[in-house]
Amino acid sequence: MNPFRGLARLVGIGTQEDPPIAETAAVREAVGVTIDEDEDCWRRITGDARRDLSPVTQRRMREMAAYVWEANLLANRLVELPIAYLLAEGVTLESSEPDVQKWLDAFWKDPINCMDVTLPRRMRLLALNGEVCWPAFVNEFNGHVRLGTLDPSLIETVVFDPDNSEQPIGVVTCRDRKGQQRRYRIIVIGPEEVFGPTARRIRETFTDGECFYFRINDLGRRGRSDLLAQIDWVDAYEQFLFGEIDRAQLLRAFMWDVTLKGATKEEVEARARQITAPRPGSVRVHNDSEEWNTVNPEIHAAEGDTAARMFRTHVLGGATLPEHWYGAGGDVNRATASEMGDPTYKILLMRQQTWKFILEQIGAFVVWRRVDPAGT
Repeated sequence: MNPFRGLARLVGIGTQEDPPIAETAAVREAVGVTIDEDEDCWRRITGDARRDLSPVTQRRMREMAAYVWEANLLANRLVELPIAYLLAEGVTLESSEPDVQKWLDAFWKDPINCMDVTLPRRMRLLALNGEVCWPAFVNEFNGHVRLGTLDPSLIETVVFDPDNSEQPIGVVTCRDRKGQQRRYRIIVIGPEEVFGPTARRIRETFTDGECFYFRINDLGRRGRSDLLAQIDWVDAYEQFLFGEIDRAQLLRAFMWDVTLKGATKEEVEARARQITAPRPGSVRVHNDSEEWNTVNPEIHAAEGDTAARMFRTHVLGGATLPEHWYGAGGDVNRATASEMGDPTYKILLMRQQTWKFILEQIGAFVVWRRVDPAGT
């Protein structure tokens, strides 16, 4: 009996009795190996820590962070206040060697780099996107360096050293309309020998240029926005404030309540057709059989202030920013304000150290390429 007869009948192939299966020769299964040029871009499902956001979630994070920064006052301050504290006094790259200082100044004041103007924007993009990618363009004759910016939305994947999951070695962009994509080799200040043989072979496939890649709030892989945990809360806070505006308008609303003592239904209806609301400053005269009163809605405004402070404190506390930095004095005096700022200064000092490292890496690359334009 054919064991597949029932299946054939089920899918409608036929219902007649199938002929007996003839003896067949031994069959050898085809065996082969496919070599993918992008093999380094894939990771096994098993055995690897899945700490990255999905591409859709990563893109959504960037979009929402940019939206709330632009449209939400509280979210905007969460990003802009740290930038102001870090950059308000200015930033310089300095060296004790006159020639090196000349190279650094030429890079810093280059009309394209224009670091005094672009550095706040670069810092903002790192805070909002959790990562930045800056392609480096080197003059092949004198080694002068200019930095570009690759929008994080154009990054398809970041390739990491197979032997060191914390070390990024290359950036692969999304395909353009022509189906082409770029593969940038991430700049590491040092010889290629700092990587193992596997990482060096992979880096050889990144032939479209060099780039700086930095990330924050990461778990060893792609960066996270500073606003990722705050987005829903700042949006809820804004919706709450819009609700308070509606309630404030209702508080200003009132109506006249007129009581006619001893009047019949017909007399009440007749008086209702005659009566009009008095204008401001007008005089109203009536006898003791008619009583006028204003009626206001019973809305507890004090509860709104308490709830607003609760939401605001939750958001600001999560960002390690004291309440009085956002224009809310509360019960803060000069002594308590000084103490409340200590945790914030520690967080800002950590971010300052991050940017110190970033700028030192860029400065070292600028000097390196001035000495060796080819980067050999």
